[in-house]
Amino acid sequence: MQNFLFIFFVVVSTIGGEQVMIISSITVAFIILFYHKEEKLAGFLFLNYITTIGMVIILKDLIKKPRNPLALVYENSYAFPSAHTAAAMTTLLIIFYLSKFIKNNFWRSFSKILAVIWLILIISARIYLQVHDIYDISGGIIVASLVFYLSLNIKIFSKGILKEEFIKAKKILRKEEKVLENEF
Repeated sequence: MQNFLFIFFVVVSTIGGEQVMIISSITVAFIILFYHKEEKLAGFLFLNYITTIGMVIILKDLIKKPRNPLALVYENSYAFPSAHTAAAMTTLLIIFYLSKFIKNNFWRSFSKILAVIWLILIISARIYLQVHDIYDISGGIIVASLVFYLSLNIKIFSKGILKEEFIKAKKILRKEEKVLENEF
């Protein structure tokens, strides 16, 4: 059982790593930008991930809290705050914020549940692998929450420009929901 958990949590940590999250956020932002022509929404998503990871890197370098020497995997960066947790929390915040534009209750709930499960899996993986403690995890959650809150208060997003993008995204989501409903 321990081998399964170890392998499972290593895979979760690899998928939830900052490099994968940056590549994923860039990919999603480009899809939103080029496929849906939603520049502000793409910028909002990209800004959140890049700023969060950037803040984590700066804090790690300033605080320089060493990793647990008994960790089950080797990590070559400092421990505080957890970049994995910060990226997963950013995902959760964005999904919860954007989910209000999903009309279908099933898909809205499903996306929220999936985001919560992802955050729990990342936190569990990082603690199980002993590369982070509760303070590192809390630091990642706080950094992501602050960046998200501040990004909502940037003039370009708070003056209704992002709302226009959400209205467009809502129309697109309605079309996609109808297609999904017809498939089921």
